[in-house]
Amino acid sequence: MRISHSGILMILGSYYPEITGGVTQSRSLIKMMKEKFKFMVLVTMRNTALPRRERVEGADVFRIPLRNGSIIDYFNAIFRFISFSLQCRNNIRIVHMHGFTIKSILFILIFKILHKKIILTMSSVGYDDPVTIRKRSFLLYQFYSSIDVYVGISPQFEKLYQKAALPIERFIHIPNGIDVERFCDVDGQRKKILKEQFGFPLGLKIILFVGH
Repeated sequence: MRISHSGILMILGSYYPEITGGVTQSRSLIKMMKEKFKFMVLVTMRNTALPRRERVEGADVFRIPLRNGSIIDYFNAIFRFISFSLQCRNNIRIVHMHGFTIKSILFILIFKILHKKIILTMSSVGYDDPVTIRKRSFLLYQFYSSIDVYVGISPQFEKLYQKAALPIERFIHIPNGIDVERFCDVDGQRKKILKEQFGFPLGLKIILFVGH
């Protein structure tokens, strides 16, 4: 497999056309920075109908299938992870992991051996913040604590990071951004048009809930 020159490797559990908060954030980062850096995206996919390799919005996307409960898939995935990392080692400056899971240990081990800088964007309080990881497993925490830069998207992550007593200079608070051109206040006439367009009752207030 020939891999083009790249600077930053994004590692996620899914990528577009699948949609998650991490996917949305990664796509935004790539769109903003693709003129200065070249990107690759590595994902583990459950949806085997998606292509193993494609180019999405200027980034080369590589998908490795990983089905729940399939031992064969897990061993194949480990082999593919190692093979991919070795093939692209000369093209990567930074590895950016979105979320921390058990498989992150393998990536940390590989890319630390290859002397690459690793960034972790923590995804959920109570899931991959340092206090939770430390409670979960001593070994897991040893790998977690070797990461070069931690990004917290809310003040709660900063509090938990300080509580874990990791080096404060390795933490950065970067809130998720909002596209203010797309998400903005509209006047009453525009609201009426939008409600009619989507078939919403004109006389009722609308409450939107977003979550897992």
